[in-house]
Amino acid sequence: MIARPLAAVAAAATLVLAAPSAHADVDRFSDPRGDAERLPRMSAESSADVTSTVGRHADGRMTVTSEVTDLTASNTLLRVQLATSEGPYFVQAGGRGERSSVLLYDEQFELVDCPGLRGGLRPARDVLSVSVPRPCLERPAWIRFGAATATFTAEGSSYWADDARRRGLRADGTFTVGRTRLRHN
Repeated sequence: MIARPLAAVAAAATLVLAAPSAHADVDRFSDPRGDAERLPRMSAESSADVTSTVGRHADGRMTVTSEVTDLTASNTLLRVQLATSEGPYFVQAGGRGERSSVLLYDEQFELVDCPGLRGGLRPARDVLSVSVPRPCLERPAWIRFGAATATFTAEGSSYWADDARRRGLRADGTFTVGRTRLRHN
């Protein structure tokens, strides 16, 4: 007699667990360690060496987080390109605490006023991130993204860079935008 109630509970639990739930559209990928390049080309710098990146389009925001090998340089930037159903946008984040800055640009590279734009560096976790509210992007139906890091030398004469989606960086300095369209739920 106990077996029937247990079977009914197990069947109900299976239905609850199998039911679809609201979820974020996420694109997660890895990048080879040690492939950051110095321009002019020389040895790699670990603060720019991306090892993984996650893009999440949910909760009214598009958030991109890149993990690097060892985030020690305060002059490291995260550059993100957003290809949306409404057009392209570009985000740049760098600095720490009160000295951090996050900028959003439109297709013509005009600065976009965006209340709620966030981003910066978290050295203790070796993470750089940006988070853009959907209204600043004209509430797109979908977003594709690419990310790259750059760490500048103190004198500014050269920098290290890494495209988060491929080995190294393209010769022209551009980076790869993924094919996955992240839809908002």
